[in-house]
Amino acid sequence: MTDLPPPPPGAVRIDFRGGATPLLTVGVALAALLAVGCGVMLAGPLTSENDDPTTIAVARVVLICGVLLFGAVALGGVVTLRNLRRPAGLLVDHDGLDWWQGHDRVRLASWDEVGAVAVSYMRKPVALSAGAAIGNALIGVQGWSLEIWMSEATLGGRSRRLLHVPADPAPVDGLPPVRYRLFLAPSPDVARATAEAVAAAAPQRWIGTVERPWNPVPGS
Repeated sequence: MTDLPPPPPGAVRIDFRGGATPLLTVGVALAALLAVGCGVMLAGPLTSENDDPTTIAVARVVLICGVLLFGAVALGGVVTLRNLRRPAGLLVDHDGLDWWQGHDRVRLASWDEVGAVAVSYMRKPVALSAGAAIGNALIGVQGWSLEIWMSEATLGGRSRRLLHVPADPAPVDGLPPVRYRLFLAPSPDVARATAEAVAAAAPQRWIGTVERPWNPVPGS
């Protein structure tokens, strides 16, 4: 993990990537073990109940596919873990919102530019089938994001992570017309930390945690 300087006095640093590292490490280890297991079985003699050559050939193909599939998953996970060594996330202070990655820091918005700010989420509509309803309950809410309302579209191009959101219904009346969205890490803990930090830094602009309409399209 990259050694980071402490945040400035009064600032809160929220790490979007740290919570994903342990779970991803377990997944990489499991995929690697499965790939090795398939390889060991492939290297040994393959037999079937009647020594049917067709059955043995099919088993060999399945094992080869297992080695390739689980090996690719493990390799991809290792690459992702290397990227996660450079943490990134949101820095909230009394001046505004910054995106930080490693030692780099980019100003997203100053509080004097912002009219209102909230944390938002989506909740999948309740399904009729029992299995789908159980899945919805396990997943819970999705799409955690930070919503920023402004009077003018002045943040365009400042960060590729800020999305200019088209006409979404406003959660309360009287908000500025321009809305930006910063997607948070898919973690209730990150969303809670973000809400607490923003509410403390800019209480006059904080409107709370709100639900937005369900939309399964990524990035919307």
